[in-house]
Amino acid sequence: MITSLANAFFQTNLETGLFVWKPTPKEQIFLSKININNQEEALLKMYVARSKDLTANQTNNIKCSRQKCQDHNCNFIPNYPKIFFDVNTTEPLQPWLPIKKIEDLLD
Repeated sequence: MITSLANAFFQTNLETGLFVWKPTPKEQIFLSKININNQEEALLKMYVARSKDLTANQTNNIKCSRQKCQDHNCNFIPNYPKIFFDVNTTEPLQPWLPIKKIEDLLD
């Protein structure tokens, strides 16, 4: 799976139903720490993970986001997979990698 960092900072405008770039002040601090100054730069910041590492199962403690699902080992990929970052290095934590390291997933 490949995603853009920008996806995390869009909100739905309730009047128009359109997605709007709207990072909170706390999110803007995070963006500045990783040298992202605007929406365009965030759209170009891409991360990659193996889909099997994002599925809901008991091994990785990812929970299924489907309301009716009671199977903790269903292997569904949540609609909004989370990327966590190391607070010291600002690098993404496993299973995510910057897109420039995609070859590491091919071994």
